[in-house]
Amino acid sequence: MGNHSYAYAMGRVRAVERKMLGRSQFDRMIEARTADDAFRVLHEAGYSGAGGASGVGAGASPDAQHAARDYELLLDAENERLAAFVTEISPEPRLLNFFLLRFDYHNLKVLLKTEFSGAAGGPALSHSGVIAPDKLAANIRERELFALPDPMAEGVMEAIKAYQHSVSIQSPDPQCVDIHLDRAMYAHMMGEAKALGSPFMEQLTRINIDLVNIGSFLRMRGMGKSAEFMRGALVPGGSVGYSVFARFLQDDLDGFVGAMQHTPYSGLCEEGAKSYRDTGRMTVFERRADDFVSAFIKKVKLYPIGLELIAAYFVARQTEFKNIRIIMVGKINGIAQDVIRERLRESYV
Repeated sequence: MGNHSYAYAMGRVRAVERKMLGRSQFDRMIEARTADDAFRVLHEAGYSGAGGASGVGAGASPDAQHAARDYELLLDAENERLAAFVTEISPEPRLLNFFLLRFDYHNLKVLLKTEFSGAAGGPALSHSGVIAPDKLAANIRERELFALPDPMAEGVMEAIKAYQHSVSIQSPDPQCVDIHLDRAMYAHMMGEAKALGSPFMEQLTRINIDLVNIGSFLRMRGMGKSAEFMRGALVPGGSVGYSVFARFLQDDLDGFVGAMQHTPYSGLCEEGAKSYRDTGRMTVFERRADDFVSAFIKKVKLYPIGLELIAAYFVARQTEFKNIRIIMVGKINGIAQDVIRERLRESYV
């Protein structure tokens, strides 16, 4: 793509970056008296449920009576505008698909698990993916997997096969759906990253695979899973090999933390893994993992031009949405302000 097209996109991104929420807005939301008051702060900051493709609204007044329960609808609308914005400015259409695949695979998990459980009624699906949810539902219901991209179709087939096998041995395991579709999703994303010809996107995918695998290792270790189970559950394509995880599956966790000292994930594992060992919760690890990704994408601020700037903006907005959810859930449930602050991810601005 020509630099002129990316120069235009960069100008648009730089303009909307300045309107992203920072620590001061998050602090105001946290310090608000009620969830409705926090929601009002969100509206004042530009989340209005209206506005153009930039994802920044015009600032309409919220209905306080419904504010707390409607924040997810507002975030869904913001996410749709974000996708429209990236579609509008990006010279490379595949860039958006790279990010939206995650929503398609989420829908596939929901559809298969709903089918396997025999639950009545249609499941709630995301409308943020590449494939329309009603079309995806029809593809799964009619087993028209040929209509899906190859990695997706293969992932669905593997998930169905694995679940049917678990039923045949009288041990139905819906977790196998997550495992096989996660493996398919990251393979799909890596393929898209390579097609984009961007080392940055490939490395971003590799980082996400590593973080997923480290988190899965900690959980499987805590659950006493076998090395054989772990081999099938870990996602291929990361920079941390299976042998590292297998070596410390039954060993002292300090050994694993020590082995990670020579990787980029040293600090993350030291704090996150030890917190999991001491508390049995993944809260610190998940926050540190998200912050690791944020630190990686912030490096592109030094780039003069390129699709990386658009990608970084998209990822940064997803982190912004996550912080809003953390705050709103905390306010709705009466969680202490200090606890909410501890859970917040690093902001891009």
